[in-house]
Amino acid sequence: MNKTINFKKHTWCLGRNGVIHMAGIHVFRTEVDLYLAPVTSRVKFGRAYMLIPVDRVPDVTKAMLRVSGIRQQVVVSVRGGIAETVSCPPGVTVKIIDHDNLEAEEEDKRRRAA
Repeated sequence: MNKTINFKKHTWCLGRNGVIHMAGIHVFRTEVDLYLAPVTSRVKFGRAYMLIPVDRVPDVTKAMLRVSGIRQQVVVSVRGGIAETVSCPPGVTVKIIDHDNLEAEEEDKRRRAA
């Protein structure tokens, strides 16, 4: 599986032969690594690349989002006091607590533990 992400505004990176003007980034997955390569302003893959171990992708993603200052949005659809759908970024865990029904939740936990 692979995906090319085009940038709205060109940026740059430093490759083997100097500065590359980037129009985007190409993402490709191998069996154990995520491969990231620049897409040049001429819409070709640059000769530079990064390999990120697949098991470290969530950590890299979280670090990039934290450093960028972009807040993650989690959307919960509720109807009649029941959460129907939860939409959130990959790697984010959401726990929904019904404060109107905490006693029932505690009783459920006790039953599961027994």
